[in-house]
Amino acid sequence: MKKLLLWGMIPMIIMLVYFFFEPIFTYNVGWQPLPNEVTDAESHVMDSAFVSAVDGANKMLAEARKELQAPAISVAVGIGNKLVWARAKGYKDIDKQDPADIKTVFRIGSVSKAITSVALGKLLEQQKLQLDKPVQYYASYVSMETPITIRQLASHTSGIRNYGLCLCFPAFEYYNNKEYESIEESVDVFQHDDLLFEPGSRYSYSSYNYTLLSAALEEAAGIPFLNYVDREIFTPIGMKHTAADHVSMQIDERATFYDVEKGQYKVAFPVNNSNKWAGGGFVSSPSDLVRLGNALLNDEILKKSTIDILFTPQKLNDGSINEEGYALGWRVEPEHSLFDGKKLTPVAHHGGVAMGSTAFLVLFPEYNMVVALAMNRNKPPEYSSFSKYAFSIAEAFLRESD
Repeated sequence: MKKLLLWGMIPMIIMLVYFFFEPIFTYNVGWQPLPNEVTDAESHVMDSAFVSAVDGANKMLAEARKELQAPAISVAVGIGNKLVWARAKGYKDIDKQDPADIKTVFRIGSVSKAITSVALGKLLEQQKLQLDKPVQYYASYVSMETPITIRQLASHTSGIRNYGLCLCFPAFEYYNNKEYESIEESVDVFQHDDLLFEPGSRYSYSSYNYTLLSAALEEAAGIPFLNYVDREIFTPIGMKHTAADHVSMQIDERATFYDVEKGQYKVAFPVNNSNKWAGGGFVSSPSDLVRLGNALLNDEILKKSTIDILFTPQKLNDGSINEEGYALGWRVEPEHSLFDGKKLTPVAHHGGVAMGSTAFLVLFPEYNMVVALAMNRNKPPEYSSFSKYAFSIAEAFLRESD
């Protein structure tokens, strides 16, 4: 009888193991060769003054797609508060041979933090939020005993952990499949865990910082976080192709997201980003991200004084600047090298990696220039091999504008 009971339990144990570790088991099946030929996608030159730059940038985009083995790659460039060029190349859906165009939207991962940074700036200007007040002051349901300030959340110096294991299906928080009904429910995933360090004493990147930050933003705004972002950011500056990545909703032009490895592809593991809207849950097009950057560089959505606050690398408790020069939702380089070191210029940027998608947004304040890049494949082995193309394309346009 015991043997029968034991044998009867084995299938159940196997099923439990499978569902706990489903991403590992499914990763090794379903791979197919990437297509060699692609249908060329839509191209728009927004400003005829940059014809030569566009020619060079087109070649870079084709090179990027080949090197990165991206099913589709999309780019947009803004100069002088205008969208001067946008281009997409490849397939937004390989199996359907459906080409991407400049309206195709991609998961932008942590570039979402730059959007949330702007929402933070709006609430600062509306005097509904203060950087050095604890999140517990705004969101009463936050039960963490240690006070953590808005500034510490936005600069990743809070000590809150990043994704880990969970008693859920699957057993990896990064592969979340659960639909969270509220930010309060999302916060409960991590708020009872020990902090990694005393808030403000160190830097440790975690998207959960932005989940908790959005709790404060929502309470300070008096309306749901996603509604506030839509009302205060997306609608005023015309970001018509940016939204929360609701898996249950039809999102026009959303790409299919892929894992790519050694010349082969498969559809990425399905995830639900409802536990991290503010830190990694938006989809957007590069053209929309350029609209956001243009609005910032031209003081159309925030005052310059507010933007300066958002772009200031944050200090730790000992007075030193955190190791990544992270500001409030942006990585800031006071002297980024262009043209092989012949020119140094300040830049503010953020990259994003999501399931089956990669994105990068960079602002060049000195040149009133913005470049955004996205592709529907998982993070390449070296992320810098992706972001470097944004800077190379920027150089092509800067050469022509000189």
